[in-house]
Amino acid sequence: MNGKAGESAPPRSSTTEALAAFDREIEQYSLQGHWKMELPKNAEPRSKLKPILWRWALLREQLMRTGGLISVNEAGRRTIQLLNPGLSPRKSTTHTLQMSLQIVLPGEVATAHRHSMAAIRFVVEGGGTFTTVEGQSFLMEPGDLILTPNWTWHDHINESKEPIIWIDGLDVPFAFAMDVVFIEECRQPRQTVERVLESSEHAAFASGGSPWYYKWSDTEQALLQMRNRMAEAGGDLVLEYKTKDGGPALPTIACGVQMLRPAERTVSRRRTSSGIFHVVRGRGATVVGDTTLEWERGDCFVVPNWSWHHHENRSRSEEAILFFMSDRPLLEPFGLYREEYRRP
Repeated sequence: MNGKAGESAPPRSSTTEALAAFDREIEQYSLQGHWKMELPKNAEPRSKLKPILWRWALLREQLMRTGGLISVNEAGRRTIQLLNPGLSPRKSTTHTLQMSLQIVLPGEVATAHRHSMAAIRFVVEGGGTFTTVEGQSFLMEPGDLILTPNWTWHDHINESKEPIIWIDGLDVPFAFAMDVVFIEECRQPRQTVERVLESSEHAAFASGGSPWYYKWSDTEQALLQMRNRMAEAGGDLVLEYKTKDGGPALPTIACGVQMLRPAERTVSRRRTSSGIFHVVRGRGATVVGDTTLEWERGDCFVVPNWSWHHHENRSRSEEAILFFMSDRPLLEPFGLYREEYRRP
C-alpha cells in the first residue's frame, strides 16, 4: 500500500495528464520513457521481405540491353540489381544483402577499386574473363565462385569474344546500416597481376590453392560424392563454401549449393537468416508460406527470414541444383541465429 493510512490514490485522469506532461517535457532533452514503446509481451520476427522470383529470360534480356546504353566504367559497374518490393523505399534484395547481375562485354575492363563491402562472384554464362583480387587473377568460367573480401583491390577484364554474366552478392545494405561504407578508386585501371589461377590445382580445395577461388568442377564433384554417400541415409544435400578453418565463405556472407534429388521435397523450415537463391540446374518450386515460386534454370528468388518454406524438384528423372547466399554469419556470433523444422 502506498501513501499514509487514510489517503486515497490520485484520480487516474490526473495521473495520466501528469505523465503526458512529463513525456512532453523530457522530449526536449532527447529522452523517452520505456512505456512509450509499443512492445508486445510476446514477439517473433515479422519479415518485411516478400518472397519474389525473377525470371532468367527477363534478367538476361534487360542485362544485354544495357551493353548498348552505357559503358562498363560510366556505370561504375554495369549491373542490374534485384530489388525486394517489401523494403520500398529502400532498394536492396534483402535487408542485409544485395544480389545483382553484372555483364562485361568483350574487350572491356571494369577498372580497379576497393570498398568496405565484401562481395562474391558466381559465374552464370560466358568465359575467358579474369577477376583480379589483390594481384591474383582468377579465370572465370560457369559455376565458378570468386570471393572478394572487404577492402581488397579488384578489377575485371573480358579477354573473350562473348559477353560474360555473373552474380554479384554484396553486404551493401548491412554496411550502410552500420554507416561503415568506404570506397576508393585505384590510380591505375588494372592492378599488376602477380599470379594467374585457372584450374582446380589453384582453387580452394587444393593444397596451397587460393581460399578465394572455387571451381565448379570441384564443387559438382563434391556434391555428387555427397549424394552417393547419403544415398540410403537421405537428408538434405547441401554443400557450403567454407574457409580452411571451417568458417563461412566471408565473415558477413555464407554461400553454398544444394542438390535436390529427382522428385525430392525438402522438410519445411524457417530461419532467422534470409536467403537469396539462383537456379544453376533443373526446374522446381519453392513454397514460402502461401506463395509458390515456380523456378527453372537461371531464375533467382528470395526466401524471407523467419518464413516457413520448402523446396520441390518437379522432375522425376533429373536433379536440380540451387546456389544460395545467406546473412547467417551476421547473426551467429551474437546468438541471433535460430532454425526450426516442420515435417509434412
